[in-house]
Amino acid sequence: MNILIIRQLIILLLWTLLLAIPNQSFAALPVAKSIDYLFPISPDLTLDEIQARMDWQPSQDGWIKEHYSQNSFWLGETPKVAWLKIDPTKWTTNDNNPYLIELASSGLSRAKLYFYLDGRWQILDSEALLRDAQDSNAALELYRSRFITFEVNEKWRTMPLYLRVSSPAKFHLQVNIVDKNTLVAEKLKTEAFFFFCYGILFVMIFYNLIIGRYLQDKLYYIYSVVILSTLIYQFFAHGHGKLFGYLDWDQVNHLLNFLAMVSAWTALIFLYYFLNFKTYMPRLAKYFGISLVVFGLMTFLTLFLPTNAGINIALVFAGPAPLLVMSVALWSWYRGSRLAGIYVFAWSFYILGGLLWGLYWLGIVPLSNLVEFPLVAGAALESILLSLALGLRIQFIKQHSKILTKSEKYYKEISALDPMTGLANRRAFDEKMAALINEGAILNLVLLDIDLFKSYNDSYGHLAGDKVIKKLSIILQEAVREEDMAARIGGEEFALILRNEKIETARNIAERIRLLFSQTPFYFSGQNIHCTVSIGIATLEPGESAIDIIERADKALYRAKDKGRNQTQMSVKVIAS
Repeated sequence: MNILIIRQLIILLLWTLLLAIPNQSFAALPVAKSIDYLFPISPDLTLDEIQARMDWQPSQDGWIKEHYSQNSFWLGETPKVAWLKIDPTKWTTNDNNPYLIELASSGLSRAKLYFYLDGRWQILDSEALLRDAQDSNAALELYRSRFITFEVNEKWRTMPLYLRVSSPAKFHLQVNIVDKNTLVAEKLKTEAFFFFCYGILFVMIFYNLIIGRYLQDKLYYIYSVVILSTLIYQFFAHGHGKLFGYLDWDQVNHLLNFLAMVSAWTALIFLYYFLNFKTYMPRLAKYFGISLVVFGLMTFLTLFLPTNAGINIALVFAGPAPLLVMSVALWSWYRGSRLAGIYVFAWSFYILGGLLWGLYWLGIVPLSNLVEFPLVAGAALESILLSLALGLRIQFIKQHSKILTKSEKYYKEISALDPMTGLANRRAFDEKMAALINEGAILNLVLLDIDLFKSYNDSYGHLAGDKVIKKLSIILQEAVREEDMAARIGGEEFALILRNEKIETARNIAERIRLLFSQTPFYFSGQNIHCTVSIGIATLEPGESAIDIIERADKALYRAKDKGRNQTQMSVKVIAS
């Protein structure tokens, strides 16, 4: 995807978020004196028993919650049931614009509305109405929404309404009493925002699958799973599955715990590979890998536990995951990972939504657009930014590979050089000889040894001897071509490998070197000294090994020494009869 297109998507999403969040307030009837509730309460009580109760609590803002500090929050029996009493007699009559009772809760699975009509109490069961939603009468009684929403008939408004609501896990409920036209207008904007974000997540899944297949990079596939699990979780956690048909929401809420854990687990796996733990945090990598195994086991455990126990695991493990991810990314960024900086930026959008969502599930803040929008918008923004970061990761890997290649080449060259002279060392010389002989090259080997070098060292010191060696090295470097090699193979011993040269040409090169070196004065202890070099030359013969030609050149060198030094001798090939 083009970077400019991604940038425009981010800008559009941010503007949509800014425009959508302020539109969360409904033109709602004041609910401070209209709603009373009983919670927690036994699920076995009948309507008659409920009507006789005198311990109703008023709700000032329609927010009925189970706080994490309550004893029943973590280990309470399920399903968790509340009864609501709503007095519609004070509502303004408007047949053209009826009122709706919206039960805004991501965990609510079922509600029963009790209303008095024709001399007896009637019941509307949300589960039955959703199952039979094709029926026209049911459509009038249960407004189609992502939350359970009852349309209140004017004839029912002569007596208080009673609602029995139940949740298979945590119980958090925001009751909104709104006129239908207002709700429809606001829901259109809200749902448009949600499905815009879902669309981005859907596109990013296919984008990463396509790029992953093209590049054969498993990290794109892992991130596709991260986005997919996030998309499925948010689609059902925000209640949008209710818009597309009947589902058993007790089962859906049970599976949502698993999906929340899968989303967090795969995000941690992606983090492990994306930030390259083994390189930037080798000590932490082992322990992080163990924690991933434990997290995975707990993820699959949620499938077999009751819903309330499963959501407890999700709160304990998946809840802190955004903070863990951000902490690890910040540390990796500090350790030098440029990709971690991008990861921190991308997650800064998502972590806000995750924290607000966690606060909602703990019963600290009510459900509203301010809680829901940052979660889905953060997921969409994160998917865009990290998909882009995966492309940058490939670029960083290529750059790093080039640097490593250059470094490897540099250190290989350094390891093949004599540190004092800059000529090839003995190891490089042996490798070159072996390679040329294996390919059947034509070559001449020239061995050089500085005459009476030990006496120079003893008389004038090692610094003077080093000066002589360096001067001869300069002369040798200037004498050879790019395809040839000059090497220092011992203390004062040197070698030239001359390719594709006739023996006479090799001798002329050796003589030029000998004469130039012998005519170079060295100033030692207040006097000019001249040094000389003895040279032996051998031509590679068919079938010879490196040892053979070195031995013949060495014999020629010692013959030059024996005949008085400062001369060049040629090897004589003796062929046994």
